[in-house]
Amino acid sequence: MKSYSQRNPRWSKQKLGNCNVTIGTDGCLTTCFCMVYDDTIVDPKGRTVECHPGILDWLLTEKKMYNLRCKIVQKRVSDFLGLKDDGKTTTPPDMVCIAETDHYGGQHFFIWYPDNTILDPLDGSLKNLWTPKRKANPYKIVSYRLISKIECTHCPVHCK
Repeated sequence: MKSYSQRNPRWSKQKLGNCNVTIGTDGCLTTCFCMVYDDTIVDPKGRTVECHPGILDWLLTEKKMYNLRCKIVQKRVSDFLGLKDDGKTTTPPDMVCIAETDHYGGQHFFIWYPDNTILDPLDGSLKNLWTPKRKANPYKIVSYRLISKIECTHCPVHCK
């Protein structure tokens, strides 16, 4: 899984959807979707590009997949990326998933591993080339979003 920081200067100042917030301040879920997806994607100009937070935000904005408060409609984004979406739970799953905390007074999302380590999209700096590293989970978890790559034996559009 490729890790991304929502604070990477390549996209951190980019507006999230059509709102007056940025990927750097409010783009944790968009960033987490990129980490789970971990593949290339075709942009609106027909180019195959790395699916990083800046390009995914652009595509989600073009396809109107944010609500009026610039929150992702999880199921629509999962379907768009060809990801398996089994909803959410409050019970720790036996799989890597996107977890939610209210640690900062609102929603914050990060990648959670069953060994209770995480990849936090708020992490990252120039020193480590804007690549968050796995670390012990410091957060109380509100929910686990059961979103994963589809495992397949044949090769439909979104499987590799």
